[in-house]
Amino acid sequence: MTKSDLKTGMLVKFRNKGYGFVFGFSVVSLNQGGLEMSYYSDDLKCINYDSSYDIMEINSVPNLSGAGLDWWIDNQARLLSKVSLLWKRYETKETIKIGEITYDKSEFENAVKDLKPINKL
Repeated sequence: MTKSDLKTGMLVKFRNKGYGFVFGFSVVSLNQGGLEMSYYSDDLKCINYDSSYDIMEINSVPNLSGAGLDWWIDNQARLLSKVSLLWKRYETKETIKIGEITYDKSEFENAVKDLKPINKL
């Protein structure tokens, strides 16, 4: 699925596990506000803001008969059980092996990014 396949009313799930709606030329997060489509690459990764808003799933929702976003937020727990998965991003994790131990690359990089080099005497 690509950015051009997105249609108003589709429900998206972000990398951060939050949800949002496609609304015109924006993706409206149910918790954080909206991001314009220009923030997304064709492969639905968030390129101009924060990768936690990469789109990981796209779902169709029941016909809401013109119900607004506020109504959907108030009823989201009940409605999430009625969505239909249209697309899901599958990713393979990059790993780093040190000795006999294998680490997830992104977790390893986050763990060591604030370390300072050791000065030799």
